[in-house]
Parts: sequence; structure tokens; C-alpha cells
Amino acid sequence: MSLSNLSYFLYLPFYKISKYFLESVCDHVSTRHSFYFKKIVFLISDIDFTLFVKGSLSKKGSIKIRKRFNLLKKIFPILGECNVYDQESIDQFILLLNPLEAARDPFLFSQLKLTHEISLSQKLIFLMRLFKGDQSNLQFRLQKRFQKLSYCFSLFHPKRELLPSDVSNLDFLIRYLKQNVIEEEGWAFLDFLILKTLRVEQGDTVFEKLWNIDIFDSREGIEFDSLSNELFFQNICWEFWGLCSQIPFIRDYRIATNYLLIQQANLLSVGKERDDIEKYKEVTDQIIEQFQNFID
Repeated sequence: MSLSNLSYFLYLPFYKISKYFLESVCDHVSTRHSFYFKKIVFLISDIDFTLFVKGSLSKKGSIKIRKRFNLLKKIFPILGECNVYDQESIDQFILLLNPLEAARDPFLFSQLKLTHEISLSQKLIFLMRLFKGDQSNLQFRLQKRFQKLSYCFSLFHPKRELLPSDVSNLDFLIRYLKQNVIEEEGWAFLDFLILKTLRVEQGDTVFEKLWNIDIFDSREGIEFDSLSNELFFQNICWEFWGLCSQIPFIRDYRIATNYLLIQQANLLSVGKERDDIEKYKEVTDQIIEQFQNFID
């Protein structure tokens, strides 16, 4: 039995107990990421959940989910993040969703009909979020993240699979990404992204306000103009989707609503030349209305 499979079975009781208690506050419970795909690294990986509610998520139902999951997480620190969707939000997400991230959540992916190709900007934003979310491990335990990176990069349909030697150091990882994953047009942003996430000392705060897209406001002379607008656009789409999936865990819906109104203005400004911008306005209007309905 491989170490990954052994770790999976060690995690399994925590999953089963948590699933049992979560099923009473939603209609469907599933896992995603490393646990679902049995790519566990013991004491580094955690168990991420996806909860689904039929129809529309109510504020009362949202509170029940938050209390139940937060209690379980106190008992089992090995639990990670919990995303919550209802049928209405899933119907909205197709336009905003990053297809690479959706593929890491089999239940969510099964509910969607994604037909468009993955754009370069979606690839780069996925990498940005991936690197930020696992920043410390990638900085100081890069080789131990081989399984996670291997799976995530496989979603890009690379020219060749990631090898253990490709994560022996950061330079080898960059070379692999450029040769097998990211088109040349995106190399400048990739270099910038690596510089700002993985080539920094622990405690660096360049990503402290990631959701305010500060990474794009601090490029320090680095140019990737042909991609800039689309990177802005896709990052804001991720923000809408990310906040919407975390509705039960948001403490102040008024602040969140005001934030989304600002980001909607950014989205419409950056995407004003797009033929489909009115569709994005309609979807983001619906999400903002959902948040407004949760305000006391």
C-alpha cells in the first residue's frame, strides 16, 4: 500500500463522522481536491467539503451549516474548507467559473456543462490562486507537494506529466511550466507570479489583499499588457464565485455586498469591450441581490 493510500485510510474516519453530521444540514455532501482523489500527504493535506442545497439557500439554513461545520472543525482540525452551493448559484456559476478549479470538485463539475476552451488567463489565475493557497508548503516543502502539483497540472493537459525531478527546486518547476503548461505569451506573468509568491521570505505580505487584486497594482515595471485586462477580468470572476461559495461563513453581509458592488464596477469597466459583458452584469446582479437578502 502506498503512503498516499495509507494516509487516505487514516483520514477516512474523520470524513465519515463529519459527513454523517453534515448531511442533516444540507441535501448532499461530497469531498474534493486531495481527499477525493486519494492524493493525501499526511498532516499536510486536509479534507475539503462541498455541500449542496436544493433550491435556494436560506439565511436560516446558512447559519445551521456554519455552526455545524465550525463545530466539526474544532473537533477535527484536519478538516479544511467547506464550499456551499445551491441550485440557483450553480446555474449562475457557469459564466464565472474557472474550469480548472471546477475540475478539482467532481460534484460541482458534474452539475455544470462547461464547453468552452480554457483560456491562458484562466490558466494563470488558477496558478496564482494555487500558489497563494499553498504558499508556505511550496516555499519550504516543494518536493512534498509533488502529488498535488502533479494532479493540478494534469488538468492543463500538459505536453508531458510532471516528474519528481521537476520539483527538486523552483527553477526546475518554472522550466517545466514554461515547456509544458503555459504558452509563451504568459511567461512574463508566470515569472512575476513566481517572484511574488514562491521567491519571497516567509511573512511577505504582497498577497495580503489578494482579493483586492493588489498583485496587478504592484507590477513594478513588469509588462504583460496584452493579458492585463483579461487577467483582471478572470480574477474578479473568481472573487464573485469564491465569495458566493462561502456565504454561510461570511459574518457581515453588508460589507460583503458593498465589496461585490465595487468589484462589479471593476468587472464592467475592465470587460466593457466584451460582447458578452451584459451577461456578466446580469449574473453578478443576481449574486449581489442574494447577498443583500442576507443583510439583517
